Amino acid sequence: MDYKTDFVNEENINQIIEKYKKQLDLYADIIETLTGKSVKEKCIYLFGVDEAVCY
Repeated sequence: MDYKTDFVNEENINQIIEKYKKQLDLYADIIETLTGKSVKEKCIYLFGVDEAVCY
């Protein structure tokens, strides 16, 4: 899980997710390479809407 403090509201959640999706995918790839285990879920916690968005 990565924590983000960008200005987020219900209208721009999808834009924020797209903005950071590549970063989380990279984190997952690194973890999988280092551990040999698969990442089951990636999440971004958005403080502006007090919500975790996972995929």
